[in-house]
Amino acid sequence: MKNILQRALVPMALVLTLSACAPNQAEAWLQLHGVAKPSPAQVEAFSDTATSWWAESLKPEPAVAPPSALAPAPWVIWDDLAVCESTYRWNINTGNGFYGGLQFVQSTWKAFGGQQFAGYAHQASREQQIHVAIKVQASQGWGAWPGCARKLGLR
Repeated sequence: MKNILQRALVPMALVLTLSACAPNQAEAWLQLHGVAKPSPAQVEAFSDTATSWWAESLKPEPAVAPPSALAPAPWVIWDDLAVCESTYRWNINTGNGFYGGLQFVQSTWKAFGGQQFAGYAHQASREQQIHVAIKVQASQGWGAWPGCARKLGLR
């Protein structure tokens, strides 16, 4: 439920926040963050989606066992992990020794074959970073991302 809420509330918050801005401020923010301005049809579709999401979110969720510590995660889990680790910035390099959307240290990136894609994780695509992350997760489990894995209920 938490992940569903995060995925739905972030776009809702974005729409609400941008609707409170002057049009030129909203356009400047969208341009700064590389986000395309939604068309009126997209806004209407989002409204319909948000309404149906809200109705669905009120239904109780079936009990689901947590993923195995060694099972590779579906793409959406990697995206959720990247949101937590790097605010979904796959090309991030802040100079703190961690690189890319999943915050690889260079030795891990190299040890799990990341250099076949790029010298550093932040230079590789999302898909390439996830490819390496699946190998890391299979070897080290979710403990490779201790804080965010715990927040996401993966460990």
